[in-house]
Amino acid sequence: MGTLHNLGAINLLGMDTELYQDHILDWLGSSPDNLNGLFSSHRWLQEGVEPWKLKLWARESIEPAMGRAPIVVLVFVGLWYINLVLLDHNKVNFAGVLGIKTPASAFTMYCGVIMAILYTVTMLLFVQMAGSTIELAITFFYGMLVIFIMTLAQPGFAGLAPAEAHLVENRNTFFRLCRNVIWPGQTIAFAEIVFADALTSMSKVFKDAAITIIAVYSNVSQTPITDLHEEGMLLVAVLASVPFLIRVRQCWVQFEGQHDPLLKVPIFLNVVKYMSAFPPIWLAAAATLGYYNRNMPLYIMLTTAVNSTYSFVWDIVMDWGFISFSKTGKCGTRQRFFYPLVTYLFVGVSNLVLRFAWAANKLAFFSGMDAASLVLCLELVEVFRRSVWNMYRIEWEIISVEARGRNVSKEDLGADSSPSEGDLSPAIRSGSSASLRV
Repeated sequence: MGTLHNLGAINLLGMDTELYQDHILDWLGSSPDNLNGLFSSHRWLQEGVEPWKLKLWARESIEPAMGRAPIVVLVFVGLWYINLVLLDHNKVNFAGVLGIKTPASAFTMYCGVIMAILYTVTMLLFVQMAGSTIELAITFFYGMLVIFIMTLAQPGFAGLAPAEAHLVENRNTFFRLCRNVIWPGQTIAFAEIVFADALTSMSKVFKDAAITIIAVYSNVSQTPITDLHEEGMLLVAVLASVPFLIRVRQCWVQFEGQHDPLLKVPIFLNVVKYMSAFPPIWLAAAATLGYYNRNMPLYIMLTTAVNSTYSFVWDIVMDWGFISFSKTGKCGTRQRFFYPLVTYLFVGVSNLVLRFAWAANKLAFFSGMDAASLVLCLELVEVFRRSVWNMYRIEWEIISVEARGRNVSKEDLGADSSPSEGDLSPAIRSGSSASLRV
């Protein structure tokens, strides 16, 4: 291993520069033109370290990153609203498993519309009309968003929409859910799992948020952004890891609360699944900090592929129950479906494809797309995949809860029982109450 400053060693490594560059483009979202020759030892020797940092932190690289995060979050909120509408349309009784006492679609739309208005007005007012920097505009947007959240928390919030009294209950449920996700108790609710899993699908959004923080700090402190390179890359990696740390923490709470050694096995496997997301993040971070060896591109590819494959298998077996296994090793498929059968095949195949969307920059079809646009597409594709995942994960949890409520064995039910996070099948699953504690 060597550092960026060890220029003499760089010329001896003979790395696959194109493959390595693609991973950094996906990780940070920088322009291919700016990063042309990023890992070329000859260019580094000729230009030194500072030009490389200037290219990595060029305006055309960081400005799209600052604008992406709110857009992706807004799309996710909109997709969650569509989830709720479709669940209602298909008469799926999801309120019980999610712990929702009153209709939540209105609250979701209310929050989404307010966020969209704030973002649109801010970008138009500050950037388009006033010609201000995006750092100032995005800072104002997040400030207004904080004020909006504080307004939601006030007792007088109901006065803003007196005809929608259930918004207060939705607000309380949402804040309680956020608190439990960040500071879990001794048990983990299904709604907390769904929320935290949604955060993992926005890992790149957390990276964009980190870039925003560094860019705004650089603008306010008048510090050259290249001087903040090391701090910025570490912050990007740390924030990108946070959603997976939350899920690991949740799984650990379940692991400690489970006394049956057999039932600890799937929980442990779930911990491993989320921890498999760390190597790609930190290997890419090491690359941007200048730490590498000749096999680094291969390591990044392999660890990312392992995580994607592991996650896909988990979706099919554990989260959606398309395949389940009994204690005796018998394999079966579920016998109960809420949606048209053809959709299950479609979502299974599309989930596999979208799990490997990170490799899109290797396809000729995307070769003409600039990196910033490609990263935005990847982030939007991932939240869309999560939206579809939500529909079938909630369906499977409902089937599971109903099966446990009837105290039906796996044999009586066929494969029609759900493993939640940490259980291989209903036959070996511990009971959970209707309050969703698993």
